[in-house]
Amino acid sequence: MYIGVTLVFVDKEDKLISGILKSSVVEVERSTIERDIRKLGVEIATYYKYNFLGINDVFVVSGNVIEGEVLGRTTYYEIESNKKAQELKINFSNKISDDILKMFNCSLIFFCKTENKEKFAITILSILKTKESDIEIKAKEIFDSSIFKNKVKNISVDHLIQLDYIGIAGFEKIDLKYNVFETLYSEFEDLSILIDEVLTTSELNEMLIDIL
Repeated sequence: MYIGVTLVFVDKEDKLISGILKSSVVEVERSTIERDIRKLGVEIATYYKYNFLGINDVFVVSGNVIEGEVLGRTTYYEIESNKKAQELKINFSNKISDDILKMFNCSLIFFCKTENKEKFAITILSILKTKESDIEIKAKEIFDSSIFKNKVKNISVDHLIQLDYIGIAGFEKIDLKYNVFETLYSEFEDLSILIDEVLTTSELNEMLIDIL
């Protein structure tokens, strides 16, 4: 089975402490989940010459890191209208002329309705392989489809019954080494602040119970 993981690393040079969060997808066995995740963390740390601190998050995904799979979700309960959801879209008015095929991490906006008649916006992370000049058209083709929307519904716990595709909130080029589809960096004065971002074993086990 596949699960999403966010791993915590530190890159320390002199007095500068750089914290790195890398989100990836790992194929695991139920009996060895924590071991499998930590093995990935050590491999990434060895390659980049980081120190691996631990696991920050685990989450549900619809499959491996390939085009058209659901790799993460953010919910905006405060956005209660389609019009407001439109404000999350980026501006594609500047023509992009790059015609080289690349892999992109896309943040996709949907306006949702649930069985309980709740309405809110969500953003979904997924992978898109396309030319940068075609990204808006290709994204609509793949993500405004019943196949993709059903994947979102199937791994959601809030019983979504309708998803209206709004557009793209953001995108970035990625290389997908070690299945990493998102990397965040931040600087810290004290390593203990970064260590606090690591899940304890009991916290990890509780989260795994919720997603398995």
